[in-house]
Amino acid sequence: MNRHIPRCLIAACLLLVAIDAAVSFAQEPAKEKAPAAQTAPVRNEKWPSIAASSPGLFVNGWPAFTVAYPPDWIERNPDNPGGVFQVVAPGPFQSPALSISVFSLQAPVEQLAAIVVPSLQKAGRDVKVTTEKSAKLKSGASAYEVEIDWTHPSGVNLNTVFFATKKEQTWVMLALTNAMGKVGDDLKSIAYSLAFREDKEDPVKVPDDIQSFLKEWSNAVVEHDLDAVMDCYSDKFLHNGRNKQAIRQFYESVILSVESFDPVATVLEAQGDKVWLSGFVAANMGRQPIGNLCMAKENGKWKWYGNQK
Repeated sequence: MNRHIPRCLIAACLLLVAIDAAVSFAQEPAKEKAPAAQTAPVRNEKWPSIAASSPGLFVNGWPAFTVAYPPDWIERNPDNPGGVFQVVAPGPFQSPALSISVFSLQAPVEQLAAIVVPSLQKAGRDVKVTTEKSAKLKSGASAYEVEIDWTHPSGVNLNTVFFATKKEQTWVMLALTNAMGKVGDDLKSIAYSLAFREDKEDPVKVPDDIQSFLKEWSNAVVEHDLDAVMDCYSDKFLHNGRNKQAIRQFYESVILSVESFDPVATVLEAQGDKVWLSGFVAANMGRQPIGNLCMAKENGKWKWYGNQK
């Protein structure tokens, strides 16, 4: 066993996959109008809040799902587009590891291998699909599983099992990577624990001042006014390890392609002086997840703060 595994080794397995998927969904031509918010949406009170995310349980806001994992695993910032969560096993090797990404893609999940293999060929070498098959999550949702052996540029051999499931046109993709052997059934059980919320995820009505903030953000993006867009973000912004400057660079790369941009909140949780919001943006490139974002007021004005707790 190579005892000099780079600390970033496991994170690399999803980086190019998510980038390629992001390129794919950005090319989708479908336009969508935001659904009207419901004044009294049907809610499942038993469903955990975003704040319920804790060691051993990840709660995603939209689409609403949970994933259970070993509580002693250590959370890392997912350094990839679409990445919403990443944890690694304790110890010097940070292996095994789990990464979760959410993105809009019209392709069926049966095309999972066709999406991830070219990406892994960019990230490493000797990429070999050993198995691929349809699967069912514990919740009964359909999924697809692809197991791949490949070699990192450092020479370390890796085994990665990708799982993909979807809710409408939104993919949820999990990757379990092991640098110390095969991803066995014990690790696969993490992916199979994924459970979507069963009741309808209706838009929620937000307070007028927050609605005005979302409208300001939306108008700035559609008008391609980068400075106005960034004025909606706090200088303290931090989301999945990406600061305000990184977010600006992201907008610089995509903003000119945006024709419509309508934020829709499906979750709104007040926690002290912060508000957590999750949902999606109905845009010309389809529904794009907002992620679990918190906002707070600065000098009386709402600002995005990221996913800081």
